Amino acid sequence: MVRHKSFLLSKHDDVNLTQDWLEAEHEAGRYAVADGVSNSYHPEYVAKALCELFTALPGRPFDDWAETCRRDIFPRMEEQWCASVEEFVASLTPFNRRLEAARAERWRDGASTFCAIAVDEDSGNADFAVIGDSTLFVVGDDGFYASFCTSPSEEDENGRLYINYSTNTNAVVSDGTTVGEWRTGAFPLRAGFIVLLTDAMAKWFQQSHYAGLHPERMLWELETQDEFALFAKHWRERGEMDDDLAVIILQIEDGEPRQRMLPSLRMEQLLPAFLMPKSQPEKPQTRESRFWLLRKIADFFNR
Repeated sequence: MVRHKSFLLSKHDDVNLTQDWLEAEHEAGRYAVADGVSNSYHPEYVAKALCELFTALPGRPFDDWAETCRRDIFPRMEEQWCASVEEFVASLTPFNRRLEAARAERWRDGASTFCAIAVDEDSGNADFAVIGDSTLFVVGDDGFYASFCTSPSEEDENGRLYINYSTNTNAVVSDGTTVGEWRTGAFPLRAGFIVLLTDAMAKWFQQSHYAGLHPERMLWELETQDEFALFAKHWRERGEMDDDLAVIILQIEDGEPRQRMLPSLRMEQLLPAFLMPKSQPEKPQTRESRFWLLRKIADFFNR
């Protein structure tokens, strides 16, 4: 059984201003996130087109991914990007059109990272394609952990693989070309979580995983966009997630009663010490409370 949730948030807390995008076609098992490259021309339209076109594809897109891109995605993506840019420019005042022309001359093309999967419950497998630093994470209830993107990575002294999210990224360009190479593959579905994230959220996820915070369960516990916005605000105040955010998280259940992966955790075990509230008289636990969401997450692990 596969269930999913998704959240999209601008760094300005306005979804209409985001350069990230996501689409989920749950019945078809198609999921995609994309992150428009800031130093390009209207990257948000590239990100949106890639996600929409992928999730609407018929058949089995990963049987020949290069041909799928060449025939079914890139030409339509270029057309959609051009149409969106033209519509935007037409909405501007004459003065702003002159400013926009200078911007277009500087950047010329849009670009976006992209991460997509197709889940086939009948075969028990998932296929994926990713380019750039948008990242696919697979976290099993059995302790399995893997990450997939095309940014460089290196192992630390403990053998943990760290993706470098500060380097120049690979991407799909609005003219139907790519910077860098695709990473494609497949993996068997296992009880646990599959998570698709754009770079700022992916960096946080990686760090939180290695810190033992189980970020996949934090994300799955969120129910609404307001809760996600509060969650992001908490981490942004601590220097994380300082960018647009796109998240798709899938929970994979094997149909049998699931055993708890985690022991009962106290608040101080779940979160680093610097996140703990100072000792003070207990206040009512309202949604506006600074640590309401943290308590909610801790209660989830303790129940």
